[in-house]
Amino acid sequence: MRRVRNQRSGVACVQPANSSKSAARNAGFTLIELLLVLGLLVTVTSLVMPAMGRYQRAMPLNQAVSMIQSELTRTRLLAIDEAITWTVELKADGDTFQRHRKFDGGARSGETFQLPDGVRFGPTSKNNSAETLQPLHFYADGTVTNATLVLLDSEGIQRELILDRLTGTIRPTTNL
Repeated sequence: MRRVRNQRSGVACVQPANSSKSAARNAGFTLIELLLVLGLLVTVTSLVMPAMGRYQRAMPLNQAVSMIQSELTRTRLLAIDEAITWTVELKADGDTFQRHRKFDGGARSGETFQLPDGVRFGPTSKNNSAETLQPLHFYADGTVTNATLVLLDSEGIQRELILDRLTGTIRPTTNL
């Protein structure tokens, strides 16, 4: 033991003689502590990676749902704003849909939208094998055709968009 005087306060205190050597020896982590931390990191990573993979695989389908919901809402607002019926036509097992004004006659012109790669429209029921699904009509009073749209990705995962006739709302089902 040796006596040391603190230079700031002037108070004397007692320190072990080999305190600087023991402090240097205890400054790091032991091998066991490092291995435990490394093991915890590997465990957490192995739990997170499958969830990240599912999230990345579902991203095109989620983008498609968001895009269609946005465009259908925009179509409804166009119908209300212009006081004219708008129609959206979808192809079963296709990856495009078209929006146009509904006229009593004449040529149809409108916008065509492409779904993200690997995403397509599915039949709305097992008996529906038609090439074109029922068209969706958006009326000037804000109502729409009552429908359920099915979207499929390349892995067979599906999401649905539900159109409520009376309120005109378009809501996606939750992720599966």
